[in-house]
Amino acid sequence: MEVADGLALNGLSLLVGGPGAIELTVTDAESGAALRDASIRLRPWGLPRSIGATAGEDGKARLENLPAGSYDLEVEAAGRKLAREEIEVKDGRAERTVWLRSQAEGE
Repeated sequence: MEVADGLALNGLSLLVGGPGAIELTVTDAESGAALRDASIRLRPWGLPRSIGATAGEDGKARLENLPAGSYDLEVEAAGRKLAREEIEVKDGRAERTVWLRSQAEGE
C-alpha cells in the first residue's frame, strides 16, 4: 500500500439511500494498529465551520446526517502527521481507512 503525504486510503464504498455518513478507521501506517483518540474534522467546502469527531478505542469514528457535497477531511493524532484530503459525500455511506505516519518519519 502506498502512503503519500501521511495519508493512504483503503477501501471506499458508497451505498445508496438516506442522508450521507462517513465511517472512518484511523490506523498507524507502520504497525497497522488502531489509533484511539484521533481528532477528525470535516469541513464543507466554502464554509468556515467544521464537524468534529474523535476516534474510539478501536480507531473508528462515524459522522452522520451529512448533506451531500464536497468536504475537506483532516485527521490527526498525537505524534502523527496531519492527514488531509478532499472527500465527496453522497446519499448513502462512505467507508475510509486513514493511515497516519509518525511525526519523525520522512522529516
